Amino acid sequence: MNNYILLSYLGFIIISFLLRIIYLSRKVSLKGYIKKIYSLLIFTINLAYFIILFIKCIYTSELIDKNALNSQFINDSNSIWFFYFDLCEIIFIIINIFFQFIVIIIDFGKRADDIKELFLNQINRININDFEIPSEFDNLNEKAKNEFIFNKNNMKKYEYKLNENQIDLITKLSHIRP
Repeated sequence: MNNYILLSYLGFIIISFLLRIIYLSRKVSLKGYIKKIYSLLIFTINLAYFIILFIKCIYTSELIDKNALNSQFINDSNSIWFFYFDLCEIIFIIINIFFQFIVIIIDFGKRADDIKELFLNQINRININDFEIPSEFDNLNEKAKNEFIFNKNNMKKYEYKLNENQIDLITKLSHIRP
């Protein structure tokens, strides 16, 4: 158990943690059914690991009871440290499963519609900070889209970003000008 399942579970925790970081950075967005399936999968894997760990603790406690007659085994505190480690791990997993169960209840209470989020990140080949566009934008014709993008109120909200090459070019041009 400790050699194989624990290491694969640790890898699972690291991968799910990295996916949460990516999800929070808004590079990838989980919505609707995909988010529900993802939450349910993580909950199921954690629950399965909890059950396996619980069975291991029962087996370990039976081994400790059988070896209780051997006073050297009981006096040697290094021999049963793994049992206490497993008990602590069970407590943390119970807390984790409880919070995941709450998240699943919240997710399944919501509608499963995938919400499309549109962002404008470039105008006339000029990079701008992501500007959120309403979802109705997709249904507009080409003229209405251009009117929305080049609206004076919206143009004031756009913030452009420059890369180092552009900044260097602007600096060189400003030194050339009289």
